[in-house]
Amino acid sequence: MINSRKIREMLNNEFYKNFENSYKQMKIKNKNAVLTKITQIYSKWSHSTLLEDTAITPSLIFEYSEDNESVYTTVRGDSTEDFKGLTFTDVKYDLEDHPICRDFRIIVERFKKGAVLNGQLELEFEEVNEIEGLTNYDFDYATYLIMIALDLGYIKKIPSVGVDIYRTTEKIKELEDLNNRKLLDIIFNEALDISATFLSDNFFGRDNIVTTEMVMSWLTNPIKVDEIFVEAYKDDLITGPPNSEAARILEGIITTRVYQRGISIDKWFLTPFGVYFRFIDSVYMYLFSHFDEMCYIANRKNQADELGQNEVADTAIYSPSSIYRITKLGGKFLNMEEKVKTPRIFEKMSVEKVVGALVENDDEKIEDIICAYQPEFNVYKLKLTFTGKDNKWMEMSANEDMTLEALHVHIAKHIGTGMLVCNGYRFYKLPLSPFTEYMPSFYRERGPSTEDSTLGFVLDENDTLYYELELLGEKEDVTYKVEIQVLEIGKGKWGIQYPIESGFYVN
Repeated sequence: MINSRKIREMLNNEFYKNFENSYKQMKIKNKNAVLTKITQIYSKWSHSTLLEDTAITPSLIFEYSEDNESVYTTVRGDSTEDFKGLTFTDVKYDLEDHPICRDFRIIVERFKKGAVLNGQLELEFEEVNEIEGLTNYDFDYATYLIMIALDLGYIKKIPSVGVDIYRTTEKIKELEDLNNRKLLDIIFNEALDISATFLSDNFFGRDNIVTTEMVMSWLTNPIKVDEIFVEAYKDDLITGPPNSEAARILEGIITTRVYQRGISIDKWFLTPFGVYFRFIDSVYMYLFSHFDEMCYIANRKNQADELGQNEVADTAIYSPSSIYRITKLGGKFLNMEEKVKTPRIFEKMSVEKVVGALVENDDEKIEDIICAYQPEFNVYKLKLTFTGKDNKWMEMSANEDMTLEALHVHIAKHIGTGMLVCNGYRFYKLPLSPFTEYMPSFYRERGPSTEDSTLGFVLDENDTLYYELELLGEKEDVTYKVEIQVLEIGKGKWGIQYPIESGFYVN
């Protein structure tokens, strides 16, 4: 029998240890800001891979360490002034008594005597922290439930002078008569409307309307997040390489916008339906760095204070994952249980063995996990056209586990440059979005990195990837461009060393 509680304790102890160590190492003004964001930090960690190039996350392990139930851990800081400890609580997610329904009732109850909200419909952080009985003390979660309560008419704004006071309405009597299963349906349908509303926008005079039907289709037919981006904002995306200075300026404007939209996709789709409802499970395909994430939050807090713009903090909390899947609970709610498949790794190895190997960092056992996770591997046959190097082109075959960083080194060798004169490089797919541009992690603080992204993760059959390398020249900088086409994807053979070059020619 699986000891699911022990498994959660092992993983949560790892989180606690790394959080505490990182907090002590931080030498940043306002570092205690991370204590007010502890639930979001924990959530990001729980959806990040524990082993490179795999989708094995703490959240996945929590889900499949239970046979018939969905039990996840929530975390709360013991202090917001200094680190004094963390409290972990196991929460059962069930359709008949879903935590979001219990929390919704608690939040609405808070308004029976009236409460002051700011312009963003937020209670003070301290007020949220003092509400008893919530399963999730994420400040944004409380605000999300307040928005739903307003939209459903359970609370409303009342006449007042100087402040915005909100109070429950007569409709609260209906809430008292609703069972939690029926309430879950009502809250979910309102969540679809909220998601559609906040993901719709206007840019360049064009209305990009996201409908509730679109949101529902993304839930029931999980696709890569960059495909969501294309469906929602295809009219505003960059669909070709920039060929002029004006095009490059336009790219900069659109790129800024698409990163804002990426934050919105996480805040209004992935997080609500993933963390609040637990109907989908997001996966960040990179190892979580407590220190980097915590420093980023503190720095963003400092920037927000300087600019007087609290929304700046959203960029520190929300960053979209690249993939997601339907959970066991989501399969039941959406009547799509046939789409929920037990991950291959847990068919080959027990959850206890996987967690034990990862926590102990046992190389031999981790190799067993990799073999069980991916018993076969694919090889990508690529055609590279060097548009900035005398129109040379070549073909090569590479293992799907090859990172874009390794591919960069391979390409730079053929261009004939040493790494010391490389001023910068990037890979990107079209249409350009926050999820289809890949740069070294030390060039920017957010977005997919070349170190963590592999060919198998980035490319599908018939895809095209673009590469740009900027070199420091004696007179002026030179940018080389390479177009990388996927010719075919086939099965690899053990014992063969990849990459294999099949030619290097001049047109």
